[in-house]
Amino acid sequence: MQFGLLIHNTNNGAESLHKSLKHTHFANQMHSLGLCELARRLAVVVLWKDAEAQQRILTQSVCRPTHEYDPAIPKWLRHKPRKCIEHCMLQLTKARDLLLAGVGAIRFTTHILTLSVEVTTTKTKFYSTNQWVVHEPRTYVISYVGTARQHGQDATRGTWLGCTCQQHTTEIKPCKHMCACWLFFGSNSFGSHTMPHDYFESPSMAL
Repeated sequence: MQFGLLIHNTNNGAESLHKSLKHTHFANQMHSLGLCELARRLAVVVLWKDAEAQQRILTQSVCRPTHEYDPAIPKWLRHKPRKCIEHCMLQLTKARDLLLAGVGAIRFTTHILTLSVEVTTTKTKFYSTNQWVVHEPRTYVISYVGTARQHGQDATRGTWLGCTCQQHTTEIKPCKHMCACWLFFGSNSFGSHTMPHDYFESPSMAL
């Protein structure tokens, strides 16, 4: 009878490195760093130690300050992934079109007690023909108080940050109604700077 030696492959080394990284390197930084900055440091400091790979990862727009290549990007969008930036910039463009459409295209109703804004739109723009078509008014509520909803959570239950429109309910990213509200109020009480920090650090915007 012949006996063979069985060789077992384990992941003990990888588990050890994971625990070391989790409990030593980032233990004191989890609460002070945003999700994007934490991912950037993980990519640059831990995974890519050689200079060539470090330079390669830093040239990607995901890890580079976005205002270096597009000064039009607002502060709350800087250091976000490219996909999130492109989405929000498109919504900002649509919001500016709404505001430039004149009286009747959009109306804002503020509620100080509940920290919310009702945004009523009465026109829709067909971008193919560049014309405005009047339709029935639709009102959406933008809430500045609540919890940053994550994918998989029921949008009809709980008090969530953001807009009640279908796009925001699906994608959980700033919609044109929110962007129009932020552009309209600017640095006043209902500008983007008054949104809770948790909203901009939610997984839908940071990953």
